[in-house]
Amino acid sequence: MIQLLIVDDHPIVRAGLIQLFAYEPDIVVSGKAENGAVALSLIRGGVPCQVVLTDLNMPEIDGIELTKTLTAEFPEISVILLTMHAKEGFAEKAMEAGAKAFVLKDTEAEELIGTVRTVAARAN
Repeated sequence: MIQLLIVDDHPIVRAGLIQLFAYEPDIVVSGKAENGAVALSLIRGGVPCQVVLTDLNMPEIDGIELTKTLTAEFPEISVILLTMHAKEGFAEKAMEAGAKAFVLKDTEAEELIGTVRTVAARAN
């Protein structure tokens, strides 16, 4: 079972992602957070997760800083950055920070679900 933490500052996006993954028998959403600071608090507090699916732009701690911190403190957790920003440089910054994948928000649902599975499988 893949334990997934969803991090996005837009409540409707979080709700939509939770609903999307609710139909996947091998993926469980173990937590949700509105920014990187809350996500770190949850993880440090013991919320189980193998994969963090995080937005790039968020208040307090953004997706890049969250990725850097998670990579340093919890190298067993894989991070996928999900964003609407397709500009050059964002994907490179994400990967340099330690992200395992960079996905645009206009990606088909099946592709995002497949990316979560692929990233989780690589970590095992």
